[in-house]
Parts: sequence; structure tokens; C-alpha cells
Amino acid sequence: MKSYKKYLTYTLIIFLSLQIPLLAEESDRIKEYRKTVVTVIQKYIGEIFKTSVDEKKVVDDTDTKYKCSKCKDTKFITHGDGHKTPCPFCSQSGDSAPMEKQSLYFYKVDGCQHCKQWEIQEKPLLKDLYNIVEIDETTSPRRKFNKYPGFEIKYNNKTVQFTGYLSKNLLEKINEQHNR
Repeated sequence: MKSYKKYLTYTLIIFLSLQIPLLAEESDRIKEYRKTVVTVIQKYIGEIFKTSVDEKKVVDDTDTKYKCSKCKDTKFITHGDGHKTPCPFCSQSGDSAPMEKQSLYFYKVDGCQHCKQWEIQEKPLLKDLYNIVEIDETTSPRRKFNKYPGFEIKYNNKTVQFTGYLSKNLLEKINEQHNR
């Protein structure tokens, strides 16, 4: 058994001593190849950025075919994250008729902490954009919602009901889904 381990050890030492120069030579080849690839990629990226900067055109926002150059007479401004808000420039300058406020029905009960929190935090943010109708269901025998606060938004052909905390962002997403 000892002789078997001895021969195996000698064989391994001889094999590694023969392979180490080959491994070192191969790694030098790989390093040179990587350097050439990196320089080619850097040159290519430099050419792309140089041509794209030259090809950019400056767009003039003072287009005279629209009454409101900010929203282009759509009465909505689409923000970077995709949500839409009514155009404040149309209503301020009088270029377009101001939009009528949409009604938001707010169902609440006395003693509900979430209802009070919504009134303090979100109602001031929404009162300029929506006509908020408060409905107190504390003494109502037939309540409309099981959980409060409850909200109802009426569109042309559909009514959307929502329970829980309705933030301004969530309300804008709901309006966007219903093309408002």
C-alpha cells in the first residue's frame, strides 16, 4: 500500500511540473486577448457616443399649432413615471376651458382612526383636484362598506369602489385605468 501512494505522489509531482509552464503560457495568452477585446469595445463605445451626440436635435416647445404648448391641447400632462395630471397651464392662462372637478365620495364612521388620518393627510392634497363628498355612515342602518374608510368614484359608465387608505398616487392610477 505504501508503494502505491509513493508512485501516485511521484506521478502527480511530475505531471504538475510539466503542466505549470503550459498554464503560465496560456494565462499570458488570455491576458493579451482580454486587453485587445477591451480596447476594441472602448473604441466602439466611443464611436457610438460621439455619433449619437452629433445626431441629437433640439426640439422647440414653442409650437404654434396648439393653444397650450405644454399639454398640446390634451388637458393632461404625462409625468416621467407615467401618471397623468390635469394641465395647470391651460387653466391658468385661459387657453382652454378648465376641467370640471370629478366627485370623490368619502364614506366614514366616527371613531375610525384611518378615516381621521385620511382626512388629515390626503384630503388637503386632493381637495383642489376633486370635489370630495363626505358621507357619515355612523348612524346608518344599512352601511355601504364593511371596512372604512370607503371611497366611491363615478365614471361615465362605471362606479369604482375602494376600501382602505386611498393615496393620491393610487387615485391617479385608478383614473388612468379608466382613461380619466
